[in-house]
Amino acid sequence: MMPHVDFSEQRSIGAVVQERDGRETYAVSSGNRRSRPDVTIHLPGEGFLALDAKAPMDSYLRACAVVGAGERREHCAGHAKALRAHIDALAKRDYARALGKSPALVVLFVPSEAALSAALHADPTLLEHGFSQGVALSSPVTLLALARTCASAWAHTAINDQADEIIVLGRRLYERMANVAQHLDKLGKALEKSVKTYNDTVASMESRLLVTVRSVSSLTENSTKTLS
Repeated sequence: MMPHVDFSEQRSIGAVVQERDGRETYAVSSGNRRSRPDVTIHLPGEGFLALDAKAPMDSYLRACAVVGAGERREHCAGHAKALRAHIDALAKRDYARALGKSPALVVLFVPSEAALSAALHADPTLLEHGFSQGVALSSPVTLLALARTCASAWAHTAINDQADEIIVLGRRLYERMANVAQHLDKLGKALEKSVKTYNDTVASMESRLLVTVRSVSSLTENSTKTLS
């Protein structure tokens, strides 16, 4: 996928906010209520998919640095708790609604398979909680699979668009060929009429004009002989 064509970085969008009367609306075009997903993946049909890459990693890094198993479990539990809190924060931003034609899902990228595995081991309900909030946890492997799926969707869309364009061009070519055929038919009829007119003129000249010319020529010759 190409930057700014199939995805955008730090695209500013209006977040959904709650008004005093309880009515939901979008934020104004300026101010702190503007939201910026780290990456916005463009989907066919003018759709969008928000991706957040700010997964908290401090507790996991501390877990990697310690030796004791008990302290490591404690930091991993803190890591899972931080991810859960970040999921809830993403859900409140409501990227899906703010982006318009978007799946009701935000992708939270965790930059390590081991980090995601440690969080899910510490909190087995974390993945289900994310889905219930419209947030999908994604490791590098699953993000790559998602990106390839989006690219494949774009490829199929491009093929369909080209097929539609070929159909339009084929229809236009047929119409223009039919128009040229009409002109050729008119030209053929005009040439046929011209040939007929030429033949009629030659026949008239031979049957009428040349007979009279021969008669005049014969009378002229006879007159000349008589005078001689």
